[in-house]
Amino acid sequence: MGSLRMYRSGDDAPLRRFPDGCFIRTYCDTHDILPWAEICRAGQLLSPDGDAGTDFRNVILHHPGLHCYRDLFFVVRRTDRQLLATIAAIASTDDQNRRQGYLHMVAARPETRGRHIGSAMIAYALRKLFLDRVEYTILDTDDFRLPAIRTYLRAGFFPVAREDSEADEMFSRWSAILENLDLHRIPLCDADGRPITLLRP
Repeated sequence: MGSLRMYRSGDDAPLRRFPDGCFIRTYCDTHDILPWAEICRAGQLLSPDGDAGTDFRNVILHHPGLHCYRDLFFVVRRTDRQLLATIAAIASTDDQNRRQGYLHMVAARPETRGRHIGSAMIAYALRKLFLDRVEYTILDTDDFRLPAIRTYLRAGFFPVAREDSEADEMFSRWSAILENLDLHRIPLCDADGRPITLLRP
């Protein structure tokens, strides 16, 4: 079972303040790699027994179009400079020569829950992509990442059926997710963001 895709049009950019005591910055140097891996493991994006340097190299440095000093961000606690959350926001050109945004490795430490750090971080990343003139933004996620999916839906992302042949499977998976989240009547879209049908748990 593969990952799930979500889509958001790029015709606006949300604004949201970070909680008091937090700020966002780009990747600085190799000292950021270990806390990046800790955050991503807490978000179940990496194997719990992986090597931080190898994971960073495979997932960030080798990702096409991702420039870590420009596209990788951290939310930082001001008092002790601890890294609390991370997101990569990548602008590129798709096969149809359209500007595409991609959100990658979105995760936060468990202690940040309820503080809306994830929502503020996603809004910041979408603003960055908006300024890069993207026409739309996509992300990939997993069925079990229910809090993240709720945050993505609130940020204006919609579920996607990647191909017509997968529409039935995607409908079933997304319907189960919406039932778990107690949400109703969310559009299931095609790869270009056009609604296919309404999801009803």
